[in-house]
Amino acid sequence: GNATEEIRNSNYEYHQHKRLADLAMQQGRFDDAAKLYNLILKHNPLDGDVLHARAASFLGKASSTPFGQFGHCHGYFVEAQKLWKEAGDLVGCEDHQDVMLQVEKQRAYGTTSSNGGFNESGSTVTNEYRYTSSLDGKCFITDAETPI
Repeated sequence: GNATEEIRNSNYEYHQHKRLADLAMQQGRFDDAAKLYNLILKHNPLDGDVLHARAASFLGKASSTPFGQFGHCHGYFVEAQKLWKEAGDLVGCEDHQDVMLQVEKQRAYGTTSSNGGFNESGSTVTNEYRYTSSLDGKCFITDAETPI
């Protein structure tokens, strides 16, 4: 939108921060990427590309966390889902293709509830993601109600 373009064209170092964040993602430095995306969002909280990338940084952290050691991705998978849900609820982001694809996946897989799968304190509803770990945490099997 106009606000996004104004931020991107201002003296603010949007392009440099976005490029650094994207490079951090490519290099598997997900914490650095998330910090840079958060910095960008302080200036433009409705930037759908950055909101999507920030959530993806948590998914990257989930994918790089040993499942067997920390359980279900040390909470990073759930945090990514929560960030995508929050982004999809923002006015101005409801048309962002990548954000809405993730929100639609949440609906299709049944990982959201009437309160978005999260309680008022921000904690996840524990029964939203039901799975059984097997093969020393190298794979998991979901139940019939939540077939991911």
